[in-house]
Amino acid sequence: MDKKNLKVLLVDREDICSAVSRLLRLILGIGSNSIISVNSAKEAMTLIESDPSFFSLLITGNILGTRTRPGLTGLGLVEEVKKIAPDLKVILTSGAGRPSLPEGVIFLDKPFETQELSNAIKKALL
Repeated sequence: MDKKNLKVLLVDREDICSAVSRLLRLILGIGSNSIISVNSAKEAMTLIESDPSFFSLLITGNILGTRTRPGLTGLGLVEEVKKIAPDLKVILTSGAGRPSLPEGVIFLDKPFETQELSNAIKKALL
């Protein structure tokens, strides 16, 4: 894993992105400029569509939309992303059970410990 060129896209609520970003900096020893956080699938798709090969890893929660802010679920985002960036490594997180996942997508049950996130990242980036 080449940490110098590692670019991570986090997609979840702002508080979760902030916490996971801190963990990623600790686990991977990367700077905050290597991590981009957004709060919606729409924002994530815009970034990925602009340069499908830019990101090394996508970490997304599954419950992204709400009644007041509808949108793709994390699983829907993953399915759309895989169409334009099939080699992008993906970790899907959820506290509401494990959905059926596309091949190669790593699942991480919320809440998770630092070591579980570390293991999922290592597995995804191998």
